Amino acid sequence: MKAKKFAMSVLSVVLLLCVTVLPVLALTGTVTTNSDPLRVRTGPGTGYDLLYQNGQVVQLPKGTAVSVLGTYQSDKGDTTNYPVWYKITATFNGASVTGYVSAKYITLDPEPATPPVSGGDIDIYAVPEAYRPYLKPLMEAHPNWKFTFVDTGLDWNEVMDNECYRGKPFRNVVSASLKEDYRYKDANGNYLDSGESGGGKWYQASDEVVAYYMDPRNLMTESRIFQFELQGFNENLHTVSGVESIIKGSFMENTYITADDGRSLTYAQAIYEAGKMSSASPYFLAAKIIQEVSRNGSGSTSGTYIAKDGTNLSGYYNYYNIQATEGADPVKYGLVWASQEGGSFGRPWTSPYKSIVGGAQWIANGYINQGQNTNYLQKFDVESEHKGLYWHQYMGNVVAACSEANIAYKGYVNNGMLNNDFVFVIPLYDNLPEQRCRLPWDTSVDPDPIPDPTPDPEPTEPPARGDLNGDNRVTAVDARYVLQIATGARTADANQLAQGDVNGDGKINATDARWILQMASGTRAIPTA
Repeated sequence: MKAKKFAMSVLSVVLLLCVTVLPVLALTGTVTTNSDPLRVRTGPGTGYDLLYQNGQVVQLPKGTAVSVLGTYQSDKGDTTNYPVWYKITATFNGASVTGYVSAKYITLDPEPATPPVSGGDIDIYAVPEAYRPYLKPLMEAHPNWKFTFVDTGLDWNEVMDNECYRGKPFRNVVSASLKEDYRYKDANGNYLDSGESGGGKWYQASDEVVAYYMDPRNLMTESRIFQFELQGFNENLHTVSGVESIIKGSFMENTYITADDGRSLTYAQAIYEAGKMSSASPYFLAAKIIQEVSRNGSGSTSGTYIAKDGTNLSGYYNYYNIQATEGADPVKYGLVWASQEGGSFGRPWTSPYKSIVGGAQWIANGYINQGQNTNYLQKFDVESEHKGLYWHQYMGNVVAACSEANIAYKGYVNNGMLNNDFVFVIPLYDNLPEQRCRLPWDTSVDPDPIPDPTPDPEPTEPPARGDLNGDNRVTAVDARYVLQIATGARTADANQLAQGDVNGDGKINATDARWILQMASGTRAIPTA
């Protein structure tokens, strides 16, 4: 498989080079314990020893800034209900320390995949050429919107081989309510039925439909663009009234539930609290609930569900349909999981509030904080390699990300929020077809391309110190080369060795990588000799 590469900020690249299990986009954060300081351990789990410095246990007070070096599943008999741990660096008693802490107590700061392109100054040439004609109208209409781009490093044809029927049947399905042209036909002309799920019948999606909904160019409209919206919590953007706007007209509108501490609060307030507690967008959570259980609710939210085999699951709730697997009675599987005594994320979920809060934490820990932090990346697993590509997908419905984006969009429109400071993260693919992927009946005309105005000029100066890959720029890619050379993961010729030793000490190591990052970001001058 082709090596995965990211077009990311300079800091992000160095941290991705660390040996991690679960890569994340958010690479800095803050300690957010309730009151007590956060104890740091020597490994990912409570079974590891506490970290000491000069005979003192390392404890980070609430509000301490940390840098995240990697994400790990806990082991060695961890006793918490939160299996995700971060390897972090922080300052303790004036000195740098490195150790492991539970991700539960760290609120991550989203790090854009690339320096964001804003519509305000509309530098259309900062946008990848394939996307320019589709994004330009959005950039002009919404100058506050910011667009970033993640290079998946994946070949488009390879992606199609894995997401379509030939990769794995029923990885992408369509509802029986859609026209038959959406369905895949086998060699005998038969539609492939995946069975009943969620009260309806589903079919394998056709190759054309999968390609259409995966091609980012088809998703760059006023509403669909929101499947690329970053899903982290933002107290300057998210409000209870905004959640109310999204759930308007649903079974949750103007309805009260009871919190764990006995408070009576609206669904909107509960969803907002869940977002704040999990560091997930409450707007995303509200749209996710509606997408999963419909505006009218379902057996997953009724609290009175009797499974088709007679199992009584009354008193349990699963608002996000977590673990409601495909089959004859997916609601049963989701509620059985939600009913587990002593389960993770506050299970058993014996109230709507427990399900909304615990489910938000499950989604945040399993997807948002693992790099799958947009609806698109949760539907199509093309970014996160922590469990392999393609299979770690929240939903099978191929149009689900579009549907959730439309729900969120309508909420923003109704609440007068459409011109807020949204950040969208859009994936890039190698060998994307020159023409956008279409549905068979789509006869619309593509916009004219917007190529670069002139070719890049030939370099007239010798390469700058720090330019190891020969592209006449000093970037985070060069820092990555330095770290790979320093660890023996990459061989280097004499010129690269000379270029990489930017501090002139005769060695190539992490110090040179740090200098190159500072040079790339403009905080350090590039040596001339």
